[in-house]
Amino acid sequence: MIVEQQVDTLVASVDELKSAVVTKKATLDASVVDAQSATGQAHAAKGNALSARDQAGAFKDAAYTAAQSAASAVAYQDLTARTASKPVTAVDVFVYDTSKDSDGGAWRHRCAGMSWYREPLNTETRGTRREFPALAVIVANANNVTIYDGDDPTLPMWAIYQQANTLTEGRQWFHNVFTVTGLSAKNGKVCFGSEGGNSRNTTLGLHFIDFGADIVGRYSSLASRGGFGLNASSGSKPTDLSSLFDVAIADVAVSDVAMTVLPNAPSDLATGLPVPTIAVATAGGVSVIHDDDTLYNSAKTAACIDFTIDAVGRLRAVFTDGDMLVYDVAVITGDGFTGTIFNAATVPALRGAPTSAAARALGSTNALSLLSAGDNMVAYAASSFASGWLPGSTKGAFLADTSGTDLVGDGALTVPDRSVANKPLLVVGTITRAPVATGVDLVAYSGFSETNCLEGSDATYVDTLYALGWQQNNGVWEFKHGVVSAAPIDGLTITDTTLKIAGTKPKALVRVTATTPTAAQLAKIEADERFLFQENAACTLYGASDAVAAIAHDPDTGLLHVGTAAGRSVFQGLRRVANTTVPVTTAIAAAGGMVIIQ
Repeated sequence: MIVEQQVDTLVASVDELKSAVVTKKATLDASVVDAQSATGQAHAAKGNALSARDQAGAFKDAAYTAAQSAASAVAYQDLTARTASKPVTAVDVFVYDTSKDSDGGAWRHRCAGMSWYREPLNTETRGTRREFPALAVIVANANNVTIYDGDDPTLPMWAIYQQANTLTEGRQWFHNVFTVTGLSAKNGKVCFGSEGGNSRNTTLGLHFIDFGADIVGRYSSLASRGGFGLNASSGSKPTDLSSLFDVAIADVAVSDVAMTVLPNAPSDLATGLPVPTIAVATAGGVSVIHDDDTLYNSAKTAACIDFTIDAVGRLRAVFTDGDMLVYDVAVITGDGFTGTIFNAATVPALRGAPTSAAARALGSTNALSLLSAGDNMVAYAASSFASGWLPGSTKGAFLADTSGTDLVGDGALTVPDRSVANKPLLVVGTITRAPVATGVDLVAYSGFSETNCLEGSDATYVDTLYALGWQQNNGVWEFKHGVVSAAPIDGLTITDTTLKIAGTKPKALVRVTATTPTAAQLAKIEADERFLFQENAACTLYGASDAVAAIAHDPDTGLLHVGTAAGRSVFQGLRRVANTTVPVTTAIAAAGGMVIIQ
């Protein structure tokens, strides 16, 4: 009986196990089906994802084309909406964003005890607000400096600092007659230059108002230089602090000023903020007042000056005296300016007389010059041409124009050389010109043959020259480069001293240089210029004027604003991405998307 019971129990266990196995098998079978279904769904999802990716790419290209098309026709609305023009005759403007100061502008909240903070409000020279604006719009007129409150979209006057006959006229602290010039501001210190003045020139130089320390002062080349407490009460002469500013700049006549804060700069004892380095362009040379109060002077005169950061992050002082000169601030020594990056021997000079400077750009009477300091290159843009990047000692920059008119050789109609070498090529036969793509500025040259070509002779044309440029192969624009003897560009040859462009393929932006470009230079040229061959790409100054009145670089947006009599052109790299039609006659300032024009 016991054995039978054990057998029955065993049979029951086997039946239960069998049932469980059957159940698990069914579950497994269902899982397999689910897995197969999921696999199919995954494949379908992958296909959908790939399709979506392709569509996204197409949408991205379409969006870029649409954006470029819109930018070519009208200015960005957000830029236009924030552009302000004050009804004053200004010689310079500067947008001072205190959030870019070393402490983010916190110094503004530590000034309740300052004389300028306590002075009466709602007067002819003082607005309704005591606190220094977070965003200040500083305007230099011929004989005063006005600070507007950029925190208010109506830009009300915050304070006016004007000339007076004596230092005892209270807050009108600088005296005698002179003309205010360039502006800059950093870490609570507003600097401006002056020129002209009385016969002794004892009040000229680089003036400053240090709001954080509550003092004013002046750097000069004369013994009268010095500083005074910013005393707002009338009838008392400010405290004489001349001994603190006993630094002789190169000349009393100052045309421009720029400020920056170097890494590891010492702190100002009065404010706790790092001390700015100040670069000054004067009639007697360029001066750099370092943060340790040492001063280095150069005999090279300059009309305009600014600071820029090169491709590898080094700070440069950029100025011009006809050639574009860039110096490494860190290696400016008492023995003179060393570490030259740009000069006439390595980079083409500025086109025309200099008018203005900004980070990565210089303006002149004939064109805009875009700088690539770390790569030792320059690119020119005017109303009718754009040269592309010119590396090293460029001997010619051709096929860089915007006119679509065909060229017919008559022994005199030539193709301009857009480098400063100015060696045009003679047209032989007939050359066709048409835009490189729909709606673009730049035109392609085509219809070449041995009897339809471009030729020019010059002693600098030798077979060792390096050639670079763009040519069209099967409808696609390609960047080509190499030594001339290796024929990198279809039909470009040099025989003795004669340069000839022939071949059969359409071409644009052809250049020859006596130096071999670096890999970094070639990579930048190709990357930046490729955009000029896309639909609706603009690359010239808007309108018909080549004379640049003023330029400004917005550090927040990275955009360069270029003003001419025809309006304001907005550049992103080599491309003009927007424009306005309001003439710019004197100055532009830009920061945080705000643009001020005069």
